[in-house]
Amino acid sequence: MEPEPPSQVRLGTARGAEVVKVAVMALYALLIAFGLCKALPLASIEKSNVFMAKYFCVRLHALFGAALACGLVAVRVV
Repeated sequence: MEPEPPSQVRLGTARGAEVVKVAVMALYALLIAFGLCKALPLASIEKSNVFMAKYFCVRLHALFGAALACGLVAVRVV
């Protein structure tokens, strides 16, 4: 009988750094794309627009926090 392959996939430092760079660049690309198609409000002098920008920033921050938490849980489970 042959031993089963390990269930964990390890990227290593260099490959992990590349994955993080690509993920951050993709995040910025998405933010730029949403800004260009006006899905995200542009900050301006008007209080209502600034309020809405802060509102979306808080929601985006919460979404990224939830994604990070899901990733951490997935690492433990898988």
